[in-house]
Amino acid sequence: MKEQNEREINKLREIKNRTATIRKRYEEQQTAGDVSYFTPETYGQAKRAGDYYMFNYDPITQSLDASDDGVPEVDPGCTDSGITPAQLAYLAVDKNFQLDKTLKAVKSSDNILNEDDRINKAIQRDQDESESLKKSEESCGLSGIRFILKLLETGLAYVAAFLNRQTREHRYVSYVLNQEKITLRNKLGVSLYDCRKSISDIRKEWDMKKLYCVRNESDIIKMENLALTKWNDRNVIGRFLTAAGFCVSAYTDILCYILAIVAHAKCGLITMPLPLMVFCWGTLASPRPSKLFWICMIAYTQAVIILKFVVQFGEMGNEDSASATSFDDDSTFAQFLQFAGLVKMNGYAIWDVFLLFALFFHRYYLRSLGLWKAANVNVTFLKSSFNEEENVECEIKNTELPTVEVIETVELPPEDRTSIQSSNHQITVEKNNKESVTSSEPFIKNALRTFFENLFHPKFRSIKDLYPFMFLMDVIAFFIVVFGYKYFGDGSTGNVISDISSNRVPLAFVLMMIVMSMMLVVDRGLYLRKAKYCKFAYHIVNIIFLHIWLFIFLPKITTYQARANKAGMFLYIVKGIYLLISAWQIRNGYPVLCSGNLITHRYGLINMVCFKIFQAVPFLYEMRTAIDWTWTDTSMPLFDYFNMENYYAVVYNLKCARTFENKYPAPRGVAKATIVKYLMGVPMILILIFVIWCPLLAFALLNTIGLQLPPESVKMSIGIEGFPPIYTIESQGIDISNLTPKEYNAFISNIRNIDSIGKPYVKSRTKAALSFSEDYTFEDVHRILFRPESENMWRISSQKLKNTKSISKDVGDAIHFVRIEKEVTGTSEIKVGVEGSKVKGYFPLRNIPGF
Repeated sequence: MKEQNEREINKLREIKNRTATIRKRYEEQQTAGDVSYFTPETYGQAKRAGDYYMFNYDPITQSLDASDDGVPEVDPGCTDSGITPAQLAYLAVDKNFQLDKTLKAVKSSDNILNEDDRINKAIQRDQDESESLKKSEESCGLSGIRFILKLLETGLAYVAAFLNRQTREHRYVSYVLNQEKITLRNKLGVSLYDCRKSISDIRKEWDMKKLYCVRNESDIIKMENLALTKWNDRNVIGRFLTAAGFCVSAYTDILCYILAIVAHAKCGLITMPLPLMVFCWGTLASPRPSKLFWICMIAYTQAVIILKFVVQFGEMGNEDSASATSFDDDSTFAQFLQFAGLVKMNGYAIWDVFLLFALFFHRYYLRSLGLWKAANVNVTFLKSSFNEEENVECEIKNTELPTVEVIETVELPPEDRTSIQSSNHQITVEKNNKESVTSSEPFIKNALRTFFENLFHPKFRSIKDLYPFMFLMDVIAFFIVVFGYKYFGDGSTGNVISDISSNRVPLAFVLMMIVMSMMLVVDRGLYLRKAKYCKFAYHIVNIIFLHIWLFIFLPKITTYQARANKAGMFLYIVKGIYLLISAWQIRNGYPVLCSGNLITHRYGLINMVCFKIFQAVPFLYEMRTAIDWTWTDTSMPLFDYFNMENYYAVVYNLKCARTFENKYPAPRGVAKATIVKYLMGVPMILILIFVIWCPLLAFALLNTIGLQLPPESVKMSIGIEGFPPIYTIESQGIDISNLTPKEYNAFISNIRNIDSIGKPYVKSRTKAALSFSEDYTFEDVHRILFRPESENMWRISSQKLKNTKSISKDVGDAIHFVRIEKEVTGTSEIKVGVEGSKVKGYFPLRNIPGF
């Protein structure tokens, strides 16, 4: 951590030196000319000054990339995956899926260490390849099997290399301790089995013989050269299993934390102390959780398992279904048991048992590493610096007791200080012999003071930028709330998509989105300002709010218990992981250079695609830029800051494109393979054609437009134009029914079979009717039955009646129309009333039979 901190400081110092060099070069250019020296006084003058010649450094040789981890590598070559699976697939496509040639190219480049040179060697083609290439004796099937096996091999090697990069520190410590144990057994075997010697005597003998494996840099080089386990001597399965085993053993604490979160999500109030201890104690402890923390976790987990076991007998905690709502139970005690999670059910303590196994597994590894003791600060983390000319006095103290007891005080010579620094003993330094050993303050108060002092003011921190992972957890939680809103609803349909489609946006959904968006803004603002105290307060507020809302208020709103709410459990697990990362960020502190860009830390293809998606989301890019400008110290105006971000986006895309060219190079002057053209060109053509004609295709494929509105009642009236209706009837209920598929097909056939020979008018009307009818299905067509008797009397005067007789006599000389009106009333699926639609038709009276 000390070297890591020094690298961060050196990186910041390098940026400042470059800025000073640019300013110095600018002043030299100004004073060298005939014009007077010009110093911009305002931001606008400096922005428009130009002077691009100042930036004449080489971005390749003078890169600001962070150096490699200072921890030595005990397995040389284990973090190099060789040809990646993506590069292997690219080689196969580039060589027209000639798998035998692909495998030979990969084999010829396996021994090259440099990544760029390796892929360049594999991609290049011999000039006389077409002449010297003979027909392969292997069949295509055998080559395909070999290629698939090679693809699996490269995939396992890639995963193993990735896991090894994450466990480098753990493997180094484990290797050194194992070597020191071997040395201890070989050199001090007699003393170890001598019961008369104490541990302090063995420690003195160890220090006197200087048996440490690592005392200086030369020992590190020697250890790397003499490593017992050579990575390249193992097969790919052995590499993968070894890397997976080291990954599990290196992160057993994270496994315990996640299982504690899951165990609480599957239970109730009884397991709430487990995640609270994790969020407020274990993950915030610096430099690591103490022995007391793990003892409390183990003891409480055992107590929970025993309580759940006891509840399984008798009538206590009887529950027929885990998803049943129990808040209407008259028994207060039974209600409390169910609220606490003490219920009768199958698999009542599965996750608790898994958690207990993980805790004991973690305890075993702590004991094997010599870390199963109180996590006090050793010499490396003390704030008082060591002077090589001063005498340092050390004392070994036992912090597990309320009082501090001095066991031994040793005055060390200068040559033995390095050995003491590398040991795992808990030591403190007395400065000028003025500090008292015992404290008058209460032990609990002193312990809290020490806890927060180590949290906020450690000498060294493990510098890590964890904000991208916190942002990812927030985004996942956002989608959980959106697509699982029915588990968080407050009485509406519970499905936010159907609510929005019916123009009814739930108020609770909008409030949840606003709150989560504000949480994202606050979290990013704290990150940009590096406000660790505010971040700690925000962390505590998040813990309290999350548990109160999910385990107290939400069950009352949804009438589902917390363990039966699937989306709620998933949301709690995601937010629990977020709180873990948030606590680690508080403990580790913020890096010196906080980069607000989350996706642009690397220049891979996946990063570029994610960045394109990020830019395509409406207002997201603008909102992030506005947040960054608000909480970043800058002299730029807001819109100039927007322009700078746009320039950065263009440069980043170019950098990603060049990185892609380096990882997946193409030979110069060689035409693209046919398979490449078909795999890229043809899909692009089809996509463009589909996008152009997609709207028309959608209208053509969809037979119905809109929702089905089955009629509830149909009214029809018939009358002669100018006279009251003769016939009025209303049909509803059983008189309205759907056509069967057979009846619908017969209906369409009857329309097609209409005799239209020699009748152009009938033919055009038949085609129009057929086109209209085929746009619907049998479910859209209803049969309406009308009774022959009219519901109302024909209200007509005697004079009007006489006029009808004259109409019947003059029907051949004048044109009169019969009026038919229909009114349809129905309801939609969402129970919204539909206004009745009226249809009027006019038919010449002469065309009606009987006149």
